[in-house]
Amino acid sequence: MNKADKFKLLYIFGISLIFFFTGCVDTSVQNIPSSFDFHSQVKIVNLSSNGGAATINVFDVTGAKVASVSSLNVGDEYPGNGQAFLDLQAGSKTFIITYANAPADTFKQVTDTDLRMRFFIVDVNDTTRNIVKSVERYTWQQKNTTNGKALFPSDSTSIMFFNSSDVTVAKIIVKSTSPAVDTTITASLTNGKGFHYTMFKAPGNYTVSFWSASDSLASVSFSPQVQSRYSTVLYGSSIKNTLQSKVFTDD
Repeated sequence: MNKADKFKLLYIFGISLIFFFTGCVDTSVQNIPSSFDFHSQVKIVNLSSNGGAATINVFDVTGAKVASVSSLNVGDEYPGNGQAFLDLQAGSKTFIITYANAPADTFKQVTDTDLRMRFFIVDVNDTTRNIVKSVERYTWQQKNTTNGKALFPSDSTSIMFFNSSDVTVAKIIVKSTSPAVDTTITASLTNGKGFHYTMFKAPGNYTVSFWSASDSLASVSFSPQVQSRYSTVLYGSSIKNTLQSKVFTDD
């Protein structure tokens, strides 16, 4: 076979292989999507005693409004306590907040993928406010699932503690007569800081008290249930004698 015939044979063989491999491609395989749909779960809490009732509009990175609430009173959350969290696409968000008693604020925050979170509007001082993100868990860590087993024991409850006041919290006292509990948590929670979830036996009747070095600041009583999680908060001003505490249901 001469050299020209060898090249012709290789050429024909190569073309045949191309058609062969093309015919072997599995066209039933799903194409890779051009974009991904990531979500997060969100609640917003108004703890600004100086600002008063707040009207809140939340915009995504495109400028589209994705959440809105009018006249959210101090100490209230949106959606309401015990209601489902907002399901939002994850990503950068702009919070534009107007108040009954203070100038408007604009805050930038990120709602993270697959996370459940609260945004607390807090007083930094008499004239300044901030918005603080408190991440609670992954959205797939649900009760009665393998992923959520460690977070939701069948005989316990979990409580988180958050300070939005003008006083540094030095300790938190958690008491219950049934079951018998008397726990002191030593902490140094300045404004906008929290203390991680702590497990207690449940069900029961609990009182959570926030303390400075020597004085009781405020307390809240509630009856946590098993396989549930809660956030207790201190807010208001010691100078204005408006300190209060409240409990929010997380799960």
